[in-house]
Amino acid sequence: MKYSKYNFLLNSKYGFLLYNSASNAFVRLNENLYQLLCKLEKGEISIKQLDDKVLDTLRKAKIIVDDDDVVLYKRDCSSISTLSILLI
Repeated sequence: MKYSKYNFLLNSKYGFLLYNSASNAFVRLNENLYQLLCKLEKGEISIKQLDDKVLDTLRKAKIIVDDDDVVLYKRDCSSISTLSILLI
């Protein structure tokens, strides 16, 4: 398991946020979780140090993943039009 490379932590005027570009989702975080994820992202703490409940929640939100590439390729692309694919 690892911290997804598609996560971006933001400290904005809207609060503490995490954006995951693989799932195109924003998650509002409390300050404690934001600080914890900052440490995880920097390698200051290990995933093994996380509480089981926190780890389970982070895995469900795809913030912690087994393999980033598997998550990305398993996305449902049925809503992407041909025109969108050509523009990418």
